[in-house]
Amino acid sequence: MTNSTSIHTKLRYVSSPCGSGKTTALCNMINKELHIQGSAEKFIIVQNTQKLANQTAKDIDNCEVIISTSKNRKKNVINSVLDFLKYPTKRALIITDKTFFRIPVELLQGWQIWLDDVTNFHSYKCINDSSSWVKGIIYNELMQEHEIVDGGTGKYLTAKKKNVKGDILYKIPKELSVIGENDIFIMNNDYFYEPDKVQLNILGWIDLNKYIGLPITFMGANFENSLIYKANLSLFEKADLEGLLTRTTPLNERLKVYYFSNKKSYLKDGKIIIMKSLIMYTITLMQNLKDKGFTGLTTRRINTNFSKVRG
Repeated sequence: MTNSTSIHTKLRYVSSPCGSGKTTALCNMINKELHIQGSAEKFIIVQNTQKLANQTAKDIDNCEVIISTSKNRKKNVINSVLDFLKYPTKRALIITDKTFFRIPVELLQGWQIWLDDVTNFHSYKCINDSSSWVKGIIYNELMQEHEIVDGGTGKYLTAKKKNVKGDILYKIPKELSVIGENDIFIMNNDYFYEPDKVQLNILGWIDLNKYIGLPITFMGANFENSLIYKANLSLFEKADLEGLLTRTTPLNERLKVYYFSNKKSYLKDGKIIIMKSLIMYTITLMQNLKDKGFTGLTTRRINTNFSKVRG
């Protein structure tokens, strides 16, 4: 159990195979904590789709789901979430990753945060606007710490997101999601100094360092091989989650299933290879099942007249 008041010098992760019940175990852990008398722990569960958010909500007692399809919502999603975090009415909140990455870090204090199979930490946007005013707003008001990164050619520029003030400027990155959701950017520099340049290509990604100090846990299958982990090895430490299922049969010993189609066109040689493979596979499968004690196996005549196989 992670204590939200502890000092967290690393981001935690739970890595477990697909089907091991990570989400179920998380829901069970949260429900158990919610029913402990005197407990004040609060949870944010982040899902990568609205469908998963709704599914998870069915398994957590007394939680709030704030997504675009939520009923009785008077404001847009991000403003509804910000209001909830300032004045929470429940101890469990479920949102999507798109919303989570727009939340100011200071509002996440005091919450246990679980990112369930969230793997996308970057986004791309192509902007078409030749207005010098728009160029100035993006360069001077929304970004800072600009730096040329391509060895003197001046083609590519990096920058970091700037904390903006004022009602109008505050709304721009909310509408321009690539800036609102990310922290670091790389883009074509000529957009800013060539008056006739119309197109700006921005690739933005999230700086995970800003979450250090928060009780935040990433969950995923084979997480150690994910790009987000490999790019930030020093930021992560492995964690345990009670209640995960384990395989009784090793993955390399599981039954392999092959699919064949009579709706696709194959060359004659391809048909022969496929049919021979199917015959050999069927014989091997039947023998293996028989050796393991399966009885009552029957066979069906396999068409070996390749000229009659449709293609």
